Amino acid sequence: MEELYMPSKWVVRVPVEQAVPLHVKVTIEESKRVRSNVRGRLGVKYGPETGDVVDMFNEECSSKQVVVYLSGGYWQELSGDISAYTVAPLVSAGHCVAVVDYARAPEQDMGGIVGQVERAGAWLVRYAKERGQSV
Repeated sequence: MEELYMPSKWVVRVPVEQAVPLHVKVTIEESKRVRSNVRGRLGVKYGPETGDVVDMFNEECSSKQVVVYLSGGYWQELSGDISAYTVAPLVSAGHCVAVVDYARAPEQDMGGIVGQVERAGAWLVRYAKERGQSV
């Protein structure tokens, strides 16, 4: 059953033990490239807590659509800082992209994470409405 919850166990291109380190390496490299080459506002506060930040890319989007990427890591790893790897194709398609960050476990429990994500969602809805965009 555990394999169903572990995408790294499904990898067929590299040995299983290399899947996560390779993913992290690729996401870090692409995120650095995107942050250097795609116009954006980094570390925009969406709430009162220290980790309540979102990175906004292509805010003057032609599509009037805000695409939200909730940075992953199974609530324990990774961060919004290395989650800009998703941005380039969406910006190329004319979308605004919001990469939401939140504090991982064990810094906070699941209830705290859910609260942070709810704050981010509410902030993004207000942000989009003020600009005539949709989320």
